[in-house]
Amino acid sequence: MKSWILWTMLTVSGATAIVIAQQTVSVAINGKAANLETVSRNGKVFVDGVAFAKALGASATLTGGKLSVTSGAMMNTQGTAQQAGGAGVLGKSYTLGREKPLNFLLKSAEFQIGRLVIGSDIYAPNKSEKLLLLRATIQNPQKEEAALSSYNFKFTAVDANNENHVHANYLVKDGSTSRISTNLKPAQKIEVVIPIIVPASGTVPKLIVEASNEAGTPVLRYDLSKSIKGLSAPYAAASDQYSAPPTVAAKLGTYYPAKEFDLKLESVMYSTEALEDETLEASERYLIATFSAKNPINTDDNRYLLGLKNDLELTALDADSNISKTLSNWYKVGRAERLKEYPQMSYNQESKFRIAFKVPKDLKLKNIKVSGMLRDFVFDISSAK
Repeated sequence: MKSWILWTMLTVSGATAIVIAQQTVSVAINGKAANLETVSRNGKVFVDGVAFAKALGASATLTGGKLSVTSGAMMNTQGTAQQAGGAGVLGKSYTLGREKPLNFLLKSAEFQIGRLVIGSDIYAPNKSEKLLLLRATIQNPQKEEAALSSYNFKFTAVDANNENHVHANYLVKDGSTSRISTNLKPAQKIEVVIPIIVPASGTVPKLIVEASNEAGTPVLRYDLSKSIKGLSAPYAAASDQYSAPPTVAAKLGTYYPAKEFDLKLESVMYSTEALEDETLEASERYLIATFSAKNPINTDDNRYLLGLKNDLELTALDADSNISKTLSNWYKVGRAERLKEYPQMSYNQESKFRIAFKVPKDLKLKNIKVSGMLRDFVFDISSAK
């Protein structure tokens, strides 16, 4: 038995069904054709109520002349329904939020090993992490000014193990170190960078973007699996551009990043010269390494070289990976005198110093390893004389 009911429009659980009365009557649900039997009489269209309810994802029963319909939303298991939203596409603009909407357009996503200076803060990964940098355009679609800061949006990166990593409320003006907190005029756009620290290993296939101050509003879900830019040398793993090993093979004469400084190994040599506060046995010699440190951070704050000294751990390794630790003092370049004062360094200022390892005369060292930076950097010093 069928329950013929007259419906011209019905909304159940957010789905809208439109019955189009023509010479040939058809039914469309959310813009898609539905295979439903209809009957036209006296200019009106009747649809089988049970079949129509099921087409809308509901359940329906006809008992004793009574049609009972239970919507699909009421049948969901509590706590399992995905938050409403849609699939985001790079390069396409979407409006997020209802009360204070803003347009969001994701331009690119990439991995990076390095620091990001945000105002007076330094945002940098440790050696078990890497940075995911999102570049986007945000626009005010309203007819009045709209406030914009890092608290307007919530960005969640979902890694390959389905673990969530939420951005640290940093929204940076692209091309600057300025943390954004401003008012956008109607139709005004601004280019932004959103940094998120994620695990060093593996990619981040998913990104969720939502209006953070309006719970329950639709979210954007981006599939980044084919669009995210991987790491470049020397930080990418040999067989996986999305993974960053904790140890990097480094080259003499190249700067590498610590959190607040860049560090470069200039040269290495064996020596029996006298060094202040140190003595050598007849069977010993020094391996002396000359480093340059540079302050790469363009802020009004000076950086103390002593801070770098406290962060670093320098070791030398022979062919069997036996470890020799550096002497506690740093020394001036070209002189036996140890550093007693560690300078304050302004932006782009460089400072050179020497460190020394006391080793047996017949021992040939293979590597210097520098830890305490964004990665452990290992230098090949096997050619040192």
